[in-house]
Amino acid sequence: MPFVCINWALRPMVTEIFLRLPPSAQGSPKLAMSYATNLPADATLEMRFMRSTMITDVVSLNIANTRPTKSLLRPVSFEWIGPLVTRGFFLRSNPTQFYVRPESAGGRAARDVTPGIWSKVYERLTGVQSSVTSKWRR
Repeated sequence: MPFVCINWALRPMVTEIFLRLPPSAQGSPKLAMSYATNLPADATLEMRFMRSTMITDVVSLNIANTRPTKSLLRPVSFEWIGPLVTRGFFLRSNPTQFYVRPESAGGRAARDVTPGIWSKVYERLTGVQSSVTSKWRR
């Protein structure tokens, strides 16, 4: 029973999140930042999460199919809504509520990102401006 409760409570945790940039925004950090500032409705996010078997899996969704939400019982930042939600199977169900931190992680993978992009994506997902100051200049 404790395993089920912990799995339910930590289900929305996202371990990694990727914003798929179109070829026109991959040329320079300035182009990527301008794309993140004005995200279109069809911008694709790929989120990696942990299943109860400790195997990671990826869910792809459009940013237009998300809305900010909160939960009193577990950490939730936004949820995946609409007709394009892939719920998965009985024993391999995909989460529809997700939790992401307002600041970018400081790990090895975070060194390859353009500073400031995550705060723009977070603001679009949750409707809350990130309090983290951007390192982006110009």
